[in-house]
Order: sequence, then structure tokens, then C-alpha cells
Amino acid sequence: MNKDELESKCKGSSLTSEDIQQIFQNQEDATKYRQLKEKMKQVEDESYLLDRLDACDTSGAVEVLKEFLSDK
Repeated sequence: MNKDELESKCKGSSLTSEDIQQIFQNQEDATKYRQLKEKMKQVEDESYLLDRLDACDTSGAVEVLKEFLSDK
């Protein structure tokens, strides 16, 4: 549902245009927060795997992998 659809459905109610804008802003903020949480989880997972690999690596593969991931 977009802003215009929501405004037409809310005509006659006590919701103002500012209220509707705030609702959409909150929705956008929640989406950005979820995406950030997913990215943080991915970074934590990669960091954990690199730490585990580093603990058992003797050939320098970890350094190469770290450089590769930092270029992403």
C-alpha cells in the first residue's frame, strides 16, 4: 500500500498526513534496521569462520582470505 492509498482509506479518521508520513518513515526505518541486522550477522559469521580458520592455519591462507573479504 502506498501513501495515496493509505490517505484515501483514512479519510474521515483522525489520522493526518503527518501521521501517515510517520508511519511510512517508521516502516522504512524498520526495513533498514532489519537489513543492518542481517549484514551484522553475516559479518559476525565471517569473522567467526576466519577466527576458526586462523586457529588451525599454518600456510597463510587466512591472510589471503581476509584480504579477499575486505575487498568485498
